[in-house]
Amino acid sequence: MRFWGKVLPLAAAAAFLAVGPVAAQQTGTVTGTVVDATSSRTLESAQVFIPAILQGALTNTQGRFIMLNVPVGTHEIQVQLIGYGEGTQQITVTAGQTTTIEFRLESTALRLQELVVTGVAGATPKVKLPFTVESVDFTDMPVPAPSADGLIAGKVPGAKVVKGSGQPGSDSGIMLRGPTTITGTQSPLIIVDGVITDNTLADISSLDVQSIEVVKGAAAASLYGSRAQNGVVQIRTRRGAGLSIDQSRITVRNEYGRSSLEGSTPFSTEHPYATDAQGNILNSDGSVVDIRFFYDANTGEVCNPTLDPTNSACAPPNPVLAGGVPGKTFQDSPYPYPTYDQVERFFDPGAFYSGYVAAEGRTGSTNYRASFTHQNETGVVDLNDGFKLNGFRLNLDHQIRDDLNVSLSSYYSRSRQDDLGGSPFYNLAFMASFADLQVRDPATANVGPCGDEGCFIWRPDPLSQEENPLYRLDLIDLQDTRQRFLASATVNFAPTSWFELEGQFSLDQSDFFENNVFPAGLV
Repeated sequence: MRFWGKVLPLAAAAAFLAVGPVAAQQTGTVTGTVVDATSSRTLESAQVFIPAILQGALTNTQGRFIMLNVPVGTHEIQVQLIGYGEGTQQITVTAGQTTTIEFRLESTALRLQELVVTGVAGATPKVKLPFTVESVDFTDMPVPAPSADGLIAGKVPGAKVVKGSGQPGSDSGIMLRGPTTITGTQSPLIIVDGVITDNTLADISSLDVQSIEVVKGAAAASLYGSRAQNGVVQIRTRRGAGLSIDQSRITVRNEYGRSSLEGSTPFSTEHPYATDAQGNILNSDGSVVDIRFFYDANTGEVCNPTLDPTNSACAPPNPVLAGGVPGKTFQDSPYPYPTYDQVERFFDPGAFYSGYVAAEGRTGSTNYRASFTHQNETGVVDLNDGFKLNGFRLNLDHQIRDDLNVSLSSYYSRSRQDDLGGSPFYNLAFMASFADLQVRDPATANVGPCGDEGCFIWRPDPLSQEENPLYRLDLIDLQDTRQRFLASATVNFAPTSWFELEGQFSLDQSDFFENNVFPAGLV
């Protein structure tokens, strides 16, 4: 009896250990993703379950799910998510193997509550936030803007996007709340793929943008500090996460356009000076004077101020007012010379071209997206090369294991802007309509910086202090070159459903080169 008393417990233990591996070999693993059927956007918090065995799981932030120890055989698996129709598929589980599936859900009339990642530790439903966040999804942008800052205009209530000038390549000013300072900046804090940046958004293509989230008011400063006192704009770019497994996609977009004047600016064709019976303008001494020219102060002959930049001899004419004094004079006499529409002659209908190509794909637990963009905008000012931009972006996500994800983002751009050196249209408002801007002075041919055809007339209106804007645009060269590199790396470790650890490294480097060429002899 003592012998069997010792043998039976050992036999029972051996039988238990033998059954364990056999049971493990009768189960498998089910994993997969849940995405939106229309936009291919991954869906978080979708409930995936097998009703027959009462086993289920929820999708994570990447729309992925996993169920372990699923009995072998054929099962019906279902997925449900508020705002989407129910999905059902038949799966066959093989012992010791992993079965991968994908659900593509169709949205219903009830829209899914938006998830927000700005200012929170993880993706949080919008209704649960203690502060206001406005969000814009790429599905709300059927017609993309030339740059990322243009996507906010008209999409976010209260947000104002204003360009400081109409010059091609100029960045826009973004104001999310009323003016809070006279001398300080009104710009919000910009975050691009986790990279906090103070640089412009003019060199980031709108076609790369996945979503934009905007935090306004004091909540922004409480989340990101004093730098965000004017608000926060967080931009996330596309990463190819919404594609099916082993699916790739290539996107090509080209856009061409031309600028045109919607209306005209009226210029006065009358003058206030005294005239004779033939309509000729009279000088202060009663003689006829042509106010289109300068005159030598010693000889009274017509002279050229371009050849006398010190104005030691050339002087403007001195016509007399018809009423004698400004208070009794009306500008009602037509010029005895041809008149011109200065804006129409100065305005050059420039062309705009943009080319964009992107390749994205998803293989297993890795998704990627690479894109290249090219922009060329000549602007509306003659003799100006406008703005050119080339940019390249590469985003990569990889799930090392179920609780460990790595995301890499990089962007490089190089742009060149032909600076105008001011506002040439401002000069036009102070020139008489008889001034012909497009005439070159033959007397200046091969003189100083002028070429064979001569320079544009420096001051076509002698009675105005403004110079011909074409004179400088023809001679000077103001080139602004900017290089920008953004990069970020994020590691997310979530060993349990209630604990998540995330680390991020980011870099934003911008180099600006200004090359200004002023030829010798410039007036």
